[in-house]
Amino acid sequence: MSGKGASDLRKPCTSMSSQITYPVALSNEGQLIHIDDAPIERGHLYCCAGCGERMQAVNPTKRVRHFRHFGEATCNPHTTLHTAAIETIINHHKDASQSRTPYLLRELCKHRCGRPTIEFDLADGFKAAKETSVVDGTRSDIVFEHVNGTRVIIEVVVTHDLEEPTEKAYLEIGAKVVFVRISTFDELSQLASEITIGNRVPVQEMHVVDLATIETVGEVRSRDAFGFNDYSDICGQCQRAIAESQAKTEIRKRRTESRKRRVEKAFQRLGTTPKPFRTFDVVSPPGDLRVKPVPLFGDAKRIVNDFGRRLCNLGFEMTKPGLFRYRLKVASNKTLNLYADLRGGEFTPIWKSKRATVYCYPDQQELGNELYWYIIHHLHQKLEYQGIDVDRDLPCEYSAES
Repeated sequence: MSGKGASDLRKPCTSMSSQITYPVALSNEGQLIHIDDAPIERGHLYCCAGCGERMQAVNPTKRVRHFRHFGEATCNPHTTLHTAAIETIINHHKDASQSRTPYLLRELCKHRCGRPTIEFDLADGFKAAKETSVVDGTRSDIVFEHVNGTRVIIEVVVTHDLEEPTEKAYLEIGAKVVFVRISTFDELSQLASEITIGNRVPVQEMHVVDLATIETVGEVRSRDAFGFNDYSDICGQCQRAIAESQAKTEIRKRRTESRKRRVEKAFQRLGTTPKPFRTFDVVSPPGDLRVKPVPLFGDAKRIVNDFGRRLCNLGFEMTKPGLFRYRLKVASNKTLNLYADLRGGEFTPIWKSKRATVYCYPDQQELGNELYWYIIHHLHQKLEYQGIDVDRDLPCEYSAES
């Protein structure tokens, strides 16, 4: 077979193949040819790759070029695509073997880097046979067999995966199976020089979606030279990076648990040292320094001062009228500042809400979400136990516990 038929599918298709039912056919020599490269001549006939019936290339004035059956078509376009994919792999492998150029089977790392985890040349010592029976009762699409006895089975998947009996048969012999998943004729050009598995381009940006996937079915029983015994879809460098990340995560988890225990012990000292309290009748709303202090009257003044007195009994000190702080010592060199704010908010003044707003410094970004909300949860419980109404701004998991 000459190299022309196989090389026809190396370049991207230019005639919108995805909109053509039959963009490829077999020439009289059995070569797969694309409609862009097919001569439009009367009497020049082709064969359908799906059903084997005669076809001709036509170039209508109101439609794009395409192949057309003589008479009514009886084959399924999916069958044609399946056969075309097999012919593409077989033809390009044969061309590569004859010209001594590589035809690679490789899988790219599925984590981040995109480096090959398996890569070898199918044109180096491998013979290809299509529709060969490897196991009784099964027929593989393509079987590559190396001179050392290693077999690699290619199964082209268009509409449905491998049937369960076939998969079990492969499992019993420990076969190495590559599933080439293909959905349009445009994707045939991707099989021209290699079978690449695990493209790292995001699906929404890929022209070809999930061209191929590799699976090792069962255990490989004999050691071979191509790395299938050590199969992994993540390269060694990424595996080490993942292990380091998991180790750091475990360290952070242990550190957070240790800090939680220290916080729990520190909260037990809350309320052991009361602070003096002085009545206040004006508050300065937080955030905007240009706002003048707001006087408190009636019920609001009574409730806010009552909350302030209870906070001081717990050990809080008033730093500003309506703002109370407690220094929570969790280690010899680590102190957290807990705040209870009775000045209201930007949208809900204190005489409407009549609740305390609590927060902690260092803040959520520095402490981490888990430890920060653990502290706020315990502070809520302490204040509510003392009869102080608190704004319920906890995440769901902490709200459910309280």
